[in-house]
Amino acid sequence: MRGWLKTNVITNLKKEKLNYIDFIEKKYLKDKFVFNVGDIVKIGYTIPEGEKERIQYYEGLIIAKKK
Repeated sequence: MRGWLKTNVITNLKKEKLNYIDFIEKKYLKDKFVFNVGDIVKIGYTIPEGEKERIQYYEGLIIAKKK
């Protein structure tokens, strides 16, 4: 294949994959998360350690809500 044709085909494949991923995300992910007082939440925080990364989880109870 010629250079420009090869790049065009690869670009189109990448776009198709991205569109498919966007479709799946829109179908299954919620736009807004609703948290209320009394809910227990678990939040993951990424901590870099040299070349590696680890996730530190924090869990807590929502005791108040503002606005």
